[in-house]
Amino acid sequence: MKLRIKSKLLSVHSEIEVTAMDGSVLYCADTDPLSSPRLMRFKDAEYRELATVTSVRLDYADRAHHIVMADGRAIDVRRKFRTPASTVESYLVVRGADWQVVMTRGWTSRFEVRDSAGKVCVEAKQIAMERNGTFELNIKDEAHMDELVLMSLIARDIMAADTPAVPAAPAD
Repeated sequence: MKLRIKSKLLSVHSEIEVTAMDGSVLYCADTDPLSSPRLMRFKDAEYRELATVTSVRLDYADRAHHIVMADGRAIDVRRKFRTPASTVESYLVVRGADWQVVMTRGWTSRFEVRDSAGKVCVEAKQIAMERNGTFELNIKDEAHMDELVLMSLIARDIMAADTPAVPAAPAD
């Protein structure tokens, strides 16, 4: 299933919508601008809360997120780097679910959510020339769509907060 993640224009609460390709809203998320730790609420199209995500505002190194699903399951997400001095490629370790998110920056940002066997559950790419980090998602595992869309929102948020790495000058 193909979806699109896009921020609402001029949103005080950092509102995000996840839409089907026909434009119908399937999910939304909003972030409380004054919360500490930072609090995001993930909701379905009828605005029923599916999960809350908390993250420490100053956690620039690990980008750690704690998710509590509406059914009580807890998932912890923490970013790691393949190369410590670069933000070109990083990944998210997901505890409480058998996934890993691999994020790559280039001319456009991309990420994949993979299961423990390495099978791709979600492919995502940033849409060039769109505002606010719009991403197109290709969900391949619809049985876990809520959780996979939420992982995609977190990956998008982390990629937006990072600044692109500049290659180091060659040593003389």
